[in-house]
Amino acid sequence: MIEKLYNLIFEDSDARRENANVNADTQNGVLFLLGTEAGKALTLQKLLPDDMADAHTSGDIHIHDLPFYGMSFNCIQHDLRKLFSNIFKIDTCSIRQPQSVESMGALLAIVLQTAQGESFGGQGVPDYDFVMAEGIRKTFRREFEAELNRLPHLLSSGIQEQRNQVWDKAWRNTERRTFQAAEALVHNLNSLRARAGGQLTFSNLNYGLDTSDEGRMATRCLLETTMAGLGDGAAPIFPVQMFLVKEGVNYNPGDPNYDLFRLAMECSAKRMWPNFIFLDAPFNKDKEVRMFGCRTRVVANVFDTTKEVAPGRGNLFFTTINLPRLAIKAISEGKTSGHGDIPLFFDLLDNVMDLGIRQLHHRFNVLAHKKVRNFPFLFGEGIWCGSETLDPDDEIGDVWKHGTLSLGFIGLAETLTALIGKHHGESNEAQELGLEIVGHMRKRLDLEACRRQMNFTLLASPAESCCQRLCQLDQARYGEIPRVTDKEYYTNSFHVPVDFSISAFDKIALEAPYHALTNAGHITYVELDGDPSKNLEAFESIVRAMHDAGIGYGAINHPLDFDPVCGFSGIIDNECPGCGREADKKIQRIRRLTGYLAPVNRWNAGKLAELKDRRPHACGRQAKGKNKKVPPPS
Repeated sequence: MIEKLYNLIFEDSDARRENANVNADTQNGVLFLLGTEAGKALTLQKLLPDDMADAHTSGDIHIHDLPFYGMSFNCIQHDLRKLFSNIFKIDTCSIRQPQSVESMGALLAIVLQTAQGESFGGQGVPDYDFVMAEGIRKTFRREFEAELNRLPHLLSSGIQEQRNQVWDKAWRNTERRTFQAAEALVHNLNSLRARAGGQLTFSNLNYGLDTSDEGRMATRCLLETTMAGLGDGAAPIFPVQMFLVKEGVNYNPGDPNYDLFRLAMECSAKRMWPNFIFLDAPFNKDKEVRMFGCRTRVVANVFDTTKEVAPGRGNLFFTTINLPRLAIKAISEGKTSGHGDIPLFFDLLDNVMDLGIRQLHHRFNVLAHKKVRNFPFLFGEGIWCGSETLDPDDEIGDVWKHGTLSLGFIGLAETLTALIGKHHGESNEAQELGLEIVGHMRKRLDLEACRRQMNFTLLASPAESCCQRLCQLDQARYGEIPRVTDKEYYTNSFHVPVDFSISAFDKIALEAPYHALTNAGHITYVELDGDPSKNLEAFESIVRAMHDAGIGYGAINHPLDFDPVCGFSGIIDNECPGCGREADKKIQRIRRLTGYLAPVNRWNAGKLAELKDRRPHACGRQAKGKNKKVPPPS
């Protein structure tokens, strides 16, 4: 172990790139890595049964966030309207209701930072515009009263024109303060180090549905401050932002928030935020659906069907199945791709799913005996669903069942290539087999959810480190199998391979049916190589194609570079278009990584290889008949 830690710190720089949100060159980053390695060893040697530990170590599965196995859980979405309506505590500090938009924004950042210390994943606000609207209303009332007090004769004279002028001035002052509050919030969330290792708070804000004047102002000001950038003009990495798209609210001309939808696309074309959640997707329609930026989806609740809501719930933890390994085992003699024994593959899949489900249940039981006092903010202040009535020494196991336990998967493309010689971007046969595989997994987890009355769900895994780790393990065991293990990474979840030439619309059509099957979360990307802000019509056509195809959660990637010398933001190749100087290491190159943004100098070798292989997706006409939609299992 000492030798491994020494190599980690002093020799193996790529091993320090497991998490791009960690600056592994700093003291906090190094201490975090030391702690996580010790946490992994503790979990594998003391907490996990041998078969589960062996499955992770060998690469049959990947248990995410292994160092936190016996400590905490993944993510939560906050009901801030409820929290801010009463006095609440953070440690020994009592906090009363915020009375202005500025204090609302400041408290929002503090709440997310505090909650981050009790969980290792994302902190989500599913209704940012509705939350901030309350602070805007209070601010406007005070601004209006202050203006009236300057002109007391208006109270008695009732001159409507002058009263309207007072109203307009108060509204302008409120909008100025709302923009400043949004600006402070964005700066806080890009500077508050709340996660272990000196990481930024993994914050996520959803908006776009509030059609009130105040809610619209909250959305507009956040988008405007995001486009303005940070102090020097750089793109903000956090918060992850999602615009909730819904017909009748913001999708079509004439909808009350259509102008905000247009503004959101303009902002995304410039800053890669926001992403887009499509509430009209068949599996989202008529449900209270919210997501985090890392793709987690919280909807159904078999534990308590009266609590099928987003606020107060989240994902507890997830484990990824190495699908390509199962396909390799099912290949004739384990050598030549394209000749797989498909019935054998499904038998192997059932076996590893059984193990994965047992492992998730084991992890739940390890933590179920934790007490409220172990989570004094999230459970002690009643933020987690059902925890309002618990005392400090009560165990959290029962109310914890409101969360989700998710099995994920990686490398569907390599799996299909191993089994039949082509991936789902190349043939209808492969697409049908891919849907059969993912549908089989979903049905198995649905049955488990009903049997245990716990929220077992299927996740299209975010695979930042395991995409490299699992591929490397399979290379060492099986050698380089063409188009399966002959590169440095496995393709993320159900995505079409990043180096495959395909139009944006065909990619969307192929991946959309998998969104209906992956009820724990998913995301589809489209890759552009130019500056989409110069062609917003094409950008909108992609977003609308996602909506119409039944995508649940989508994003559009494009180069996002920044020169701190002159402040230019855009695409920088060999020289900066802003000042003409030669591009050097000072140039900040931001790209999307499994749902969030990160500078590429912190990426691991596997993800860097994937980035190099990414091909832009042409925005040509959509091909006909390539996609077969299937409904989700009942």
